Amino acid sequence: MSTKDTTTPATPPSAQVSPAAAAATFAKDDLVLARDQDEGWFEAVVMDVRSDGSAMLKWRDFSNEPVFYREANQLAPLPPGISPAPKAAS
Repeated sequence: MSTKDTTTPATPPSAQVSPAAAAATFAKDDLVLARDQDEGWFEAVVMDVRSDGSAMLKWRDFSNEPVFYREANQLAPLPPGISPAPKAAS
């Protein structure tokens, strides 16, 4: 009997890009997927990109949360052909 792995993948399929290449594709105000430390990947807005490729972000749907930082390998572009979901009501 096999059991299905229900854990959240460490890297979404759209993030199969080197960190340097990924960082080069992000700019201020971009909507990206950012890894939450506990719950998976969520949409976030890039507030600033640092020279080392890390970024300052704000969760798109949780505007009451403080800004946070993620390394380039914890960010991913939205998959091609996927439109951003409408912002959740506040």
